[in-house]
Amino acid sequence: MAVAGLVVLTTQESRNAVWDALQAAKNITDLQPGGDACRLAAVLEAPSQDLEDELARLRELDGVLTVDIALLSYEDELADGGEIRCPPHKPRRRAAPET
Repeated sequence: MAVAGLVVLTTQESRNAVWDALQAAKNITDLQPGGDACRLAAVLEAPSQDLEDELARLRELDGVLTVDIALLSYEDELADGGEIRCPPHKPRRRAAPET
């Protein structure tokens, strides 16, 4: 199980909806207000192999601008085999800026 401390950035208009969505998310184990109205602090616990997909799911919530990782622990993998397995690379699709 991986444990990630997250900073979720939203807009003031979307803050309450994002808060409710994070509270309802099954892998969010703690949620706290951040330093200002647009930041939320969350703890995500998920199997290591699912972490990237869980982060992508959170990024896609309506009203979420970014999800930043402040802390990440893979203690289970270190205890099991002494190494951290990297998930397969998933390229991000980004459009080139319009000129």
